[in-house]
Amino acid sequence: MSIVKIELIIDSFPKLKKEYEALVNQGYKISKYRLDTCLEDDISSDRLEIVLEDSKEVRILISQDKFHFLGGKFSEITKINLSFKSNVIHPNIKLNKECIQKKEFKKKLMGGYDCNEVDGFLDIIVEDYQYFEERIAETLGDDEKQK
Repeated sequence: MSIVKIELIIDSFPKLKKEYEALVNQGYKISKYRLDTCLEDDISSDRLEIVLEDSKEVRILISQDKFHFLGGKFSEITKINLSFKSNVIHPNIKLNKECIQKKEFKKKLMGGYDCNEVDGFLDIIVEDYQYFEERIAETLGDDEKQK
């Protein structure tokens, strides 16, 4: 997808658009984004994630989840600072051990953690590990070819 398309997509996520525009006005630019849609029985959900980066390589992930179900809808926005750039191993790897160890999740009013915030953070970890696994498989494949 191109950046032009993100502008069209983000219009259907008004809360996220407001946060996105505020970050763009601060000098952030999109480095990556993802749209997930799920339709199941009488429930549909959409999730848009955008990773933005500024000139100092500070990265922020913003996302909005929208749920539509019988007779109602629910929407929630999440913002995660990914600015632990000092120990970046590779541009495709968003997190490092320091970022994971120092991550703090907000508590909900009635106790417990914000599920969307935790899920968003875990999604980033999964993406990093997927990248690790692909590179390891490539490296092992290269090693086998050399034997």
